[in-house]
Amino acid sequence: EVYHQDGIRFLREPSFRQAPHSDGPGVAASVPVAAGDLWKFAWFHHSFWDAIMEKAPEPLGMRWREPVLKRYFQFSFVRLLEQLRVLVDAVNDPPQWAAINTGLVTPAGDFLYVLFTMNVDRRVPMSAKPPTSNLVPPFMATGASVRLATDPAW
Repeated sequence: EVYHQDGIRFLREPSFRQAPHSDGPGVAASVPVAAGDLWKFAWFHHSFWDAIMEKAPEPLGMRWREPVLKRYFQFSFVRLLEQLRVLVDAVNDPPQWAAINTGLVTPAGDFLYVLFTMNVDRRVPMSAKPPTSNLVPPFMATGASVRLATDPAW
């Protein structure tokens, strides 16, 4: 088993990026399909989705439905990659952490961030369990990964 590196290579190596395209302001690079696959970038524990739904309810106080939230995160992840706004540990190899601004806010107006940690348990998404898949997402997210912008731990 090896870590899936396309997302990390995209962020660290400009030569791995495709030519910029005109998809609106702030787009720095086209994202290769493999690099933009959030599920190859990180493994998500169910507590992560619970924490997001608890801290950032949908407008009008409604509760997110997990499938909608997952699609939102996949779309947002590609957009953040295009804008080169996914932070990845540049000191260690392999990187120990990555972080993103989710674009979601709490009822109090605090932005929610995700602090991904290294996938030391080498967990693989359920959809990648067939024996033909030997790539492990380099990062993981749990309920503790959801951080407020005002969190003193930053």
